[in-house]
Amino acid sequence: LNPAFTSLNLGQAVLLIGYEWFQSGDETPASQLPMNGTLPATQAELQNFFAHLERELDACGFLRNLEARPHMIRNLRAMWQRAELTEQEVRTLHGMVKELTTLRVPRRRQ
Repeated sequence: LNPAFTSLNLGQAVLLIGYEWFQSGDETPASQLPMNGTLPATQAELQNFFAHLERELDACGFLRNLEARPHMIRNLRAMWQRAELTEQEVRTLHGMVKELTTLRVPRRRQ
């Protein structure tokens, strides 16, 4: 509180009361996606996945622009972290990266 700014103090008080009043009347249930019994991925699991992904992206030349590389890595990490992955989802992503980077004989379309 600052006595020199009484209108600002009053404004903040009104804002806080209004916010709490709104929150008390909000009966919307918190959104939570079912995780089917799997736990959220640990930081170590995510870091391991990021290292695997970055290694393979380097190997295929996706991160060849050295100037843009740090920004691209930061964007990729932020994207996957926002997803709030489970342990199972991280294992699935590891498998996808592995399959996509394994050399194979192309199958003929039927």
